[in-house]
Amino acid sequence: ALAKVMDFTALRAKNYFTTNKGYDVLISEAALAAGLEDICSAAMRVEALAAFSRLPHYEQAVHTFKRLANIIAKIEGADLDHLSGKYSADILTETAEKSLAAKLEEIAPRFDALWREDRFAELFGLLDEVRPAVDAFFDQVMVMDKDDAVRRNRLNLLQALAGRLGLLADFKALQI
Repeated sequence: ALAKVMDFTALRAKNYFTTNKGYDVLISEAALAAGLEDICSAAMRVEALAAFSRLPHYEQAVHTFKRLANIIAKIEGADLDHLSGKYSADILTETAEKSLAAKLEEIAPRFDALWREDRFAELFGLLDEVRPAVDAFFDQVMVMDKDDAVRRNRLNLLQALAGRLGLLADFKALQI
């Protein structure tokens, strides 16, 4: 019954944000997919994602973060052990993966503080800071390394970021 109520609520919220507030359907769906437990926070996420979508670098950001989300979804859908998002810095060897880990360590406390205060516009702003490191990672690192420990560590590094991004929006739902 709870699932049916949540589905109904999600449909009503999507309708409200698209019909009454004029937000794009995909923007509404992506932001609402991050959670509806707190409808006020969900509304602020929709507004922040809509504002983010009007920025000139939006398409590149969506491409990057959608790629990240798709990799994690594909891996978790393959019945592999659940990714925890905990990675070991000792196993990181490539410059780009070390840079991504350093950037995550740098922004994580700010992300968490902004999250606690529902400061979604600033949270989306953090994406601009981390995107170059993610792009470099994808350009320079083979995620699916032959070594199981290296591969799992890289996937957990990506999961560490994907877990936070999933609080803001479902980037897989966005089209560019």
